[in-house]
Amino acid sequence: MEHVTQEDFERFTANMQEPPFVREHRLYSFKKFQDSKLPDFRYGLNISVQPYGFQFSGVQPFQSPKGNTVRINPQQQKVSIMQGKDWGIIQETDASLALQEFYNSSWNTEEDAHKLSFFHGAFSNEVALIIIPKDNELKKPILVNLKVQEGPFIPTLLVMAGENSKATILLAKGGGAEKDTYLSEEVKIVAKHGSSITFASIQNLRDSVVQVQRRKGRALRDAHIRWVDVCIGAKFTKAD
Repeated sequence: MEHVTQEDFERFTANMQEPPFVREHRLYSFKKFQDSKLPDFRYGLNISVQPYGFQFSGVQPFQSPKGNTVRINPQQQKVSIMQGKDWGIIQETDASLALQEFYNSSWNTEEDAHKLSFFHGAFSNEVALIIIPKDNELKKPILVNLKVQEGPFIPTLLVMAGENSKATILLAKGGGAEKDTYLSEEVKIVAKHGSSITFASIQNLRDSVVQVQRRKGRALRDAHIRWVDVCIGAKFTKAD
């Protein structure tokens, strides 16, 4: 990360078919990334916790290798799903309007104003958007399977829950290369009025994986978001 340049950013984003506001978010994150520092890996007052033998400075931006996947299974329920390859066809649609709610400055906080968070914002190499229609109560969970084979893998999962909707999302994470594998995974949920979302994840990663995960939610009036994370394996996990 220490030697990532403007040329690296331009090369990374050159062939991406993304809406302009997504590109603006990436550029904003990259500029902040250049001037920011790594977070303080501290537990309690005096205990420093960092992954042994792993250097964050060595992580470089890459398009996601083919072996890295995020597969979403709505189990034949009424759910809209769009992933990176679909961004080019988004115009002024409901999906575009939903996407804009996730790419604005209102999500910025002091807690994640550090190099790892800004690196994710600039160089996320897999993005998926799930839209749950209003007044829709899903009887079965939405299944999300995340497999990391090679790092860095930087997936972003965005969930828009319509008014008075109800759903459970189950994320399963697995994989990892033989040597150090960097995984930065972020989930953002917007729960509209009267909606209820339960998001649960379970990871079973190899002990080569160094993982940073972030959970962010915005619940409007009478809405609820419940988070459950089960962490098994991995060399190191930083959960925000």
